[in-house]
Amino acid sequence: MAIEYLIVHDCPVKGKLDVDDMIDMLKKRRYAEHILKAEMQEGKTEEQAREVKITTHRYEGKGDQVTGETSLGEVLDSSAPLLEFAVNCKDCPSALDGAFGCFGVINFPLSARSEQWLMGLAAQAMEKKNLGMMAVNFIIDEKLPGEPFVKMRPDPMYFESRKAAELVVGKGMFGKKTVTSDQLLQFLLPRDLSEGSHMRVMSFLSGGLRIQKEPPTEDTAESAFSQVGKDGSKNWFIFFLPPSEQDDPSIRQWKRYFRAVFRAHTNDDSVLLDY
Repeated sequence: MAIEYLIVHDCPVKGKLDVDDMIDMLKKRRYAEHILKAEMQEGKTEEQAREVKITTHRYEGKGDQVTGETSLGEVLDSSAPLLEFAVNCKDCPSALDGAFGCFGVINFPLSARSEQWLMGLAAQAMEKKNLGMMAVNFIIDEKLPGEPFVKMRPDPMYFESRKAAELVVGKGMFGKKTVTSDQLLQFLLPRDLSEGSHMRVMSFLSGGLRIQKEPPTEDTAESAFSQVGKDGSKNWFIFFLPPSEQDDPSIRQWKRYFRAVFRAHTNDDSVLLDY
């Protein structure tokens, strides 16, 4: 179970492979390669590891789940068409970290630590009064209810914490104003993320986006683009959100998602999400 996202960027691969088939093959292949590596580390030869049986699940008809059994080798062979298309990803601006890098996941259950990290980003944006604080203002103004995450919260498959994290954003006549991590997740994870302004707010919120006059260097930027202002001066929008040793797996995946969002924004692409 995961939050899946795809940068929608026109490319030869998406022109020849059905996107749903591509994602299905990619997920199965990555899973099979992970198991294959583990089996070989335990002493099996590659040929022996390919014979290991795994259980598969698929949905058909009216959403009925069908369970089957296959081998690692069969999964790898069935996803072999990906290999001939991988060369197209070499210079693709949407390939964040290698072949088919336009696709990524944030695995469930989301860690409690990652929710606190996200709320900390919102708190920093409010404190610095940068564009990221518009995410909090939007949540309050639009009264986002936090769906569907409120409904998912009680199930340990989705969240490590049974209680959403809270951020106090102000006080009024009737008590304090708060924003929950369920509400923030609703803002961060729309099904179709195509508004450039939404992407830019998210990029500021992440703490990875800065604006400067000087062009970036490879050591200080993962992605960047420039804009010429009304006065004729050029500003660089630079994104840099490196991993940290303190990051747990959920936080690392969130950082990659923010990178993907900025990369899509840079190239005027959209991001599709499914969960």
